[in-house]
Formats: sequence, structure tokens, C-alpha cells
Amino acid sequence: MTIEEFYESTIQEVNETYNEQLIESSSTYTYKEYVYLESVLAFLLDNAMIAGEAVPCYCNTVYKNARVRLHAYAISDDSSQLDLVICHYLGEDKIEEISDKVIKEGIAKPGLRFLIESVNERSNFINSLEKSGDSYIFAQSLTGMYNKLRQIRLLIVTDGKTKSKFFKETLVNGKNVRVEVFDIERFYKISSEGKPRDEIVVDFTSLYGFGMPCVYVPQQSSSEYAYALTALPGEVLYTLYNKYKDRILEANVRSFLSARGKNAGIQQTIVEAPTRFMAYNNGLVIVADSVVIKSNEDGTSSILQIEGLQIVNGGQTTATIFFTKLNNPSIDLGPVRVAAKIIVIGKEQEEKLQEEFIGKVARYANTQNPVKESDFLAHSAFQVKFEEMSQTIYCPDSIGRWFYERAAGSYNTFLSREGRTPAKRKALTTNVIPRKRLVKKTDLGLSIATWEGNPYLACLGGEKCLTRYKDKLAEEVELIDAQYFKRRIAEYIIFYHTFYYLRGNICKQSPGVVRIYLLSLISKKYRDKINFDQVWLNQGVSEEFKEQIQIWGKELYDWMIEQANGKQLSEYGKTQKNWESLQQFELSRIKKKILEINT
Repeated sequence: MTIEEFYESTIQEVNETYNEQLIESSSTYTYKEYVYLESVLAFLLDNAMIAGEAVPCYCNTVYKNARVRLHAYAISDDSSQLDLVICHYLGEDKIEEISDKVIKEGIAKPGLRFLIESVNERSNFINSLEKSGDSYIFAQSLTGMYNKLRQIRLLIVTDGKTKSKFFKETLVNGKNVRVEVFDIERFYKISSEGKPRDEIVVDFTSLYGFGMPCVYVPQQSSSEYAYALTALPGEVLYTLYNKYKDRILEANVRSFLSARGKNAGIQQTIVEAPTRFMAYNNGLVIVADSVVIKSNEDGTSSILQIEGLQIVNGGQTTATIFFTKLNNPSIDLGPVRVAAKIIVIGKEQEEKLQEEFIGKVARYANTQNPVKESDFLAHSAFQVKFEEMSQTIYCPDSIGRWFYERAAGSYNTFLSREGRTPAKRKALTTNVIPRKRLVKKTDLGLSIATWEGNPYLACLGGEKCLTRYKDKLAEEVELIDAQYFKRRIAEYIIFYHTFYYLRGNICKQSPGVVRIYLLSLISKKYRDKINFDQVWLNQGVSEEFKEQIQIWGKELYDWMIEQANGKQLSEYGKTQKNWESLQQFELSRIKKKILEINT
């Protein structure tokens, strides 16, 4: 698929989703830039290219005759990284070029102004914002978190094509803010293979002027893999993590935890005995798409370049090296060497075989360390079986079906494989598996937790919720049959639609949180009376149920705002104590007869 075809299909999906949401959210106006941004943000999260789960935070205003804009933000779990997100959506018939001047002056500046004015103690900007809105509460919280932030990025998401993707840092209240663009070209390049590591290329000749000495074992047969053993400089790992962060870590392996425990020992070795680092440390296991090997005249070999690098064991070592140097810039990583086993899997291998192989490498390579089973959830029995069920069950029209995305990016890979022409892709995304019938494993986890009466877990976000719910899902593996699948999808249909019913005029902040608590309350009162079979047959929600959801949603939103007492609902909803309090809320009497509820 060319970049032009990718753009055409992307815009087509935006238009289709926009039309669907416009019908569902008849009480509010939906913008196409939101649809595009939601899709890109989900992609960035799946590929570990954003600090954390993005929180909508719409702000488009004028303050002191200057435009101020923001669409979303994301904060890392340790509150050290902040991403501010602005969307610049064009939606033209063909890809539009955007000049660097437009990016810097017309798009980046309004985003930077939000940050500048929010952390300026002398500014009255915060008070100019609507008090009940997400942007007001976020701007207030910025002042408290700002000193803890180590990295700040302004990320511009656009369907246009830019010459530059990275711009000069801007100093804001003593901290450097990076400006970065994720345009349609980057989206295409990373999506085309369905593998975020495609962009990760390490060229040792460019970095050091020479290759890394290694022991190289070539591929013995078409079904086997090549191997290389080497010692990587600490500076290389610092540079890699600084540039790519968790993207260089295998998706299902834990990220950096802290500088306590074993990581403290790594840190101590770097500071006190850097020349002995390789002796004291187990080293790394790396998978790569390809390597460039040079045979030297003396019979030795050197690695000149690694493409598609991903660390499946040693993420803690890599991250600890980075943070040790980051917190102590005077530390010299020159003497540090880290043993590395590089497994070259090759680009020609079938994707499913690659995934299975990488999963086994990650699992076996980490057996000497206490790795939780939740790190490998994509390969769990529940996930595999639910995915298999999704591939055999068709919707009532006998044409369409649901796509369960057990592995991140598999939906786009499916479209690339099966929809090789724009016409085939359109047929797939219109009649067979439109994007609204895509269910990610994290979203299914949110839906299940919500309906099972654990909204405070769902409010933690997809990744954390799924991890907390893994044991519950493991108990249900034997229950997975056609009826179980249809029931869970019916629950998800209500879960999915409710967000759009509440977003906008009904919930001016955190509609996702209100949606979760509302459905948990509905489940508590009406679960045995809800006709989920009817939802499956209709593949949707009746107008009467929609209207009642909106009535209840507005009542609950007002009540939650009062109970939260100025706190952001996205934070207020994360504790079990608050759920116990919110259960005091009584759903008002149903106004009209609802097809889906047997009263």
C-alpha cells in the first residue's frame, strides 16, 4: 500500500466513523478532527509512543489577543513525563504539505501558550476558562505537577505532511519543551508493517565511526535465525532509551519500575565500578529485523547497523542506565559495557510466527527474574480463545463480524493484507469489519470490569485494568463459547455507544468516567433484566434506551461533580472508597418502555 492509498483509506474511515458518531450523538456536534485524533492517540498508545493514556482536554480560546489551543494530554505513571497534544486535521482529497513556518507559528505557539500561561503565577489565564471544563482542572493541576516533570513534549498530530518532524526545544519556566510532529508520513511508515520497531535503526558507524566487534552465527536454514553476540557501550543504550523510550522494549515486558531492589544494584555498579558492569550484569536479549555485518581482514566480524531493534530482556538494565545518567549528568558511561545477544528474526518471516517466536524469547529470557504473568497477557489462554471465537462468529446479517485485537496493530495489518486495493479496503471497513466493530483487549477489559461492578478498576485505564483483571478472566476461559462471546460483545456495544451519548453537552468533563460509573449502576440495578440478546441482534441500542442513558448520565454527572468537590473526575473515579459513596446515587424512574430492559 502506498502512502496515498493509506491516506485515502484513513480519511475514508474518519468520514465513516464521523457519520456514525453524528447519528449516535445527535445532541452534540462532533468534529472530524476528534475522530482522527482518537484513532491516532490509540495507535500511539498501542505503540508506546506517548507518555500514557491520553485524556481529552479541549481548549480553543483567545487570551490577551493570542490564540490558545489544546486537544489532549498524557502523563506517565511516575508523573515525570507530560505530553500536550494538538490536532491539525485537514481532511482534503489528497495529502497536503504543511510548511515548518505554519507548524511553528500557527500550531505550536498556541499549544505552548496553554502551558506558559498555566504555569505563570502572575497570569489570570486559568480563571478565564470554564470552571467545569477539563482544560480548567488540568491547567490548575499543572502548577502542582510542574516541578516534578523531567520531560515535556508538545505533540502535533496532523493528516498533512511536514518537512520537519522535530523542532527546536522551547524553554518554559525553566524546563525545555520538545516540539514534535506525528504527520501522515510517520503514521504510514509505522502502520505499514504493523510494527513500531521499524523506525528504530542503530547505525554504529554514524555514532562511533566503527562497528561493534561481535561473534556472528549466520542463519543455518530458512526456518532458523541468525545470532550475534556483542558488548554494547552504555552510551549507546542511553542514547537509544533517550530517543525511543519504551518503544525499544518488547510490548509485553515490564517497563522501568524504580531504582530500588535489583535496579539499585545496577545503579551502584555504574557509579562505583563501571568497568565491571559486564561482569556483574546478566546483559540483554535483543530481537532485530536485520543486521549489517562486516567481515574484517583478521577474520573477526563487526556489527555496522541494527534495524528493527527491540529489547525483550534487559529493559530494567537499559532504563536504569538512562535514569542514572539523567539524574547525575556528571557520570561517565564511557567504561560501561553491556553483554548483548542479538537474535535476527528476518523481515520475511510470517507475522504470526514472528509474534509467537518473540513471545517465547521474551518469556524464556526473563525466567531468571520475577516477571508477572500479566506482562504476557496477549498470549494468555483467555485472549487467544476469545480471539479465535471472534473469527468464527458472524453478526446477525451473516456478512459482518467483530474483530478482536489481541495483539496491538493486528487490525491494521489485517486491512493491509486483505484490503490491498482501495475498493477491497472500503468493502472491508464498510460491510465486514468497520472500525466501530474493532475491540481491543484493553477495551474489552474495561467493559467487563464495568459490568461486573468494578468501575474504580476501569477508571485506572485499559492497561492497568486488564492487569488487575487477569485472574478473573483466567477463570472464565472454559466459559468462552458462542453465547459467552455474544454476551460480552453486547455489553461492549452498550459500553461503546454510551460514551458518545454522554460526550459534549451532557458531560463537559470526563464522559468516559461518567459512562463507566453509570453502566456499573445500571448493571447493579438491572443486570438480570437487561436483554443482551436483543442488543446483539440489533447490533446497537434502541432510541428509548439511548434517551434514558442520557437522562441518567446528566443526573449522575451533576451528582459526581458535587461529590468530587473540585477534583478532576478522572482522578476521583479511581478509588474503591468513592465507588462505595457513589452507590448511594439512585437511578431515576425509567421514563418510557425500553426494549432492552424487562421491567
